[in-house]
Amino acid sequence: MNTKQLSTWHFWTWRFRTEVEDNFPTPPRDDSLAFAYTEVAEALDAQLRQNPRYKRNNDKAHSIERELTQCAMMLLTAVPATYCDWQSIDTYPFLGMWTVRNIAVRVGQCLQVPSDYAYILGTVAAISTIVDLNETLAQEFDRMRAKHGAYNSAGGALRGIYPQRAERLALADYAEEMAE
Repeated sequence: MNTKQLSTWHFWTWRFRTEVEDNFPTPPRDDSLAFAYTEVAEALDAQLRQNPRYKRNNDKAHSIERELTQCAMMLLTAVPATYCDWQSIDTYPFLGMWTVRNIAVRVGQCLQVPSDYAYILGTVAAISTIVDLNETLAQEFDRMRAKHGAYNSAGGALRGIYPQRAERLALADYAEEMAE
């Protein structure tokens, strides 16, 4: 992990945010961090659902990778598009020790000090030890472009590779909650 990669992910995030702003408004910094916190909590939920011992709807499709990618996207959104102090980022030589749980703690700490952009970006670096953000960020951006009405240069909606079955489950769950 290096700061050049972090700056690339940051650039991708803000390019995406600019593209979809009309249909998918960019939240302010503090809300972006709160959204990151909910996404890391969903990653913990997905991890718990993988344990067959628990009867927590573990038959539903949940993805730790997808939730951590969304968390990283929200953390990157919390860092201003104009950020340029990349040399202050500590990418942590002990990156191999990260888990979903201790990343969740870090994201919570980001909420406490929302102006510490180096710490926020260090948290993205920690996420990258579990998830290949080079691949998954691009997929998530494509999925969200398709969902929120942005189109590729050929005029067609872009599609991510996340399973459609899981997406329909999430939408069906939401529809059931609305009906109650």
